Amino acid sequence: MAKIKFVSQMELDGFADLVKDAEDAGQGLKPPTPAEVRERELAARLALNENFKSGDAPDWTEKFDELMLSNIPWRIAAFIAWSMVPKHNRHPKTQHDFAKEVLGLGSARRITEWRRKYPYIDQMIATMQTSVLMDYIPGSLEASGKVASMPDYKATSERRLLWEAVGIINRNQKITVDEGGLVGKGRKLLDQLRKMPTNKKVELLGEDAEEFFAEMEEEFAAEDAELDISSSEFDEGATE
Repeated sequence: MAKIKFVSQMELDGFADLVKDAEDAGQGLKPPTPAEVRERELAARLALNENFKSGDAPDWTEKFDELMLSNIPWRIAAFIAWSMVPKHNRHPKTQHDFAKEVLGLGSARRITEWRRKYPYIDQMIATMQTSVLMDYIPGSLEASGKVASMPDYKATSERRLLWEAVGIINRNQKITVDEGGLVGKGRKLLDQLRKMPTNKKVELLGEDAEEFFAEMEEEFAAEDAELDISSSEFDEGATE
């Protein structure tokens, strides 16, 4: 599964350089004159700006502005931003209408040529479509933390998930070890559990609290034993 990540400003700037000449692709054997190109572009830009100023600005307006800051050709930026919107929410609805109404093109054929000659466009669309999921991470982490902190056994699974996320335990409920030895967070947690009465452990960890606690004790004991053996072997080697 591909890793979801933010699209950095450096990546956008690099993309802008790759597609700086893309708008010229697909003009056919008889390209319009420079005057016709300027006239179409001006009309499209004016229509686009008027649309943005109105109360019916499309859902892709904000993303378009973001792409324009990286000096991406405006038609390419508009197409990417429009493509990021789910099909049922797109305005205009079809690529043909988008090409004519927004980009000021005769048809969608030019867009097809851009995508054929510059595969980076489709790659950027795919990357940015998944990167929007990152916007939900702060809220989901906050919600997870609130649930995990509830003094209720029903929040046990959320607590374990949180402990795994911050490195207190791993997925096998083992205390993690780094190069310097047992991680302090895991040891501190175990010490706190030792001091708790059984009913508090059950309230915090659920009905299998004692079993979970015993597993943590065993893991610590095993890790301590391994560290003792390693230390002894090192000392013996040093004295020889």
